[in-house]
Amino acid sequence: MQDAQVLIFKLLSIIIIAVIGYFIASKNILGNNGKTVVSLLLNKVALPLMIFCAYVKIILTPSTIMNALYVMIAALAIYIANYIYSKTMANHYKLSPKERSVFISGGVHANTAFLAFPLLFAVYGDDGLFYATMYYMVDNILLTTSGIGRLMHENKTKRKLAPVTISLIVSLIAMAIINIFNIDFTSTFIFSTVNEIGSMTTPLAFLFVGMIVYESNLKELITNRPATNLIFVKSTLIPLIFIAFFKIVNFDVDGLIIIVVMTQALMPPFSALLSMSYEYNQDVRMATSLVVMGHIYSMINIPLLFSLIVWLFG
Repeated sequence: MQDAQVLIFKLLSIIIIAVIGYFIASKNILGNNGKTVVSLLLNKVALPLMIFCAYVKIILTPSTIMNALYVMIAALAIYIANYIYSKTMANHYKLSPKERSVFISGGVHANTAFLAFPLLFAVYGDDGLFYATMYYMVDNILLTTSGIGRLMHENKTKRKLAPVTISLIVSLIAMAIINIFNIDFTSTFIFSTVNEIGSMTTPLAFLFVGMIVYESNLKELITNRPATNLIFVKSTLIPLIFIAFFKIVNFDVDGLIIIVVMTQALMPPFSALLSMSYEYNQDVRMATSLVVMGHIYSMINIPLLFSLIVWLFG
């Protein structure tokens, strides 16, 4: 019951935030450059700091490293499956270069932090959260390398490192130093301050979603066939295939590892895709369809499949 409540409250909160963003845009409260300001704050400040805070909290021990590797390998396998499908469908639908970059990015990268982290922490505590960050790490390494490159393919600043890429590099170095020298960085004033700013990522992301929805044709979002097909396959069909695979093969790993991996695989396209598409001059309409419809669909999909996963592997 508790896990369902956590998930429902999270999904309701992002809807409320998006509605507020819609209201802000409808009243032009932030002026003509409001979307640009929110996008810059999200991609250049809040998101990089959220990545940093997620990694410096990770404490590695010999007993968890092997399980963490299992999570990362499984995350990579799911990424590859999603990438193959997304690229194949992009070719099938003959998407334009700007649509294609957004379509593939939405197909392979998911909202693995905001929805999955609190759910797994509420049900499985620190262990669930730790392994969830390992999946998150794989997703972010791929996002800040190939993902950013894909979205910036026509951007004049292509040769420069994006802020989220710089953040990932710094975060990995900091995580290594903290674990080698056993430093408790999370109790410092610096961490507390940076963490507060990083926690703005989700509110900013869904404020931006609401602002974009105000300017969008909802009928076009719903009838965007490539986007709706991708959401169903990414969030339902591919996870079901992996669930069946794990159940049939019966790997000798802790059931918690499979639960974490498959819960992350259910997540909808990552919310920052919309602001990144806007900033890098990609197809915002496609990004809006993927993010908005993906999170609406997740309100039904995640509770059902999460219950199935816990029943099979819990």
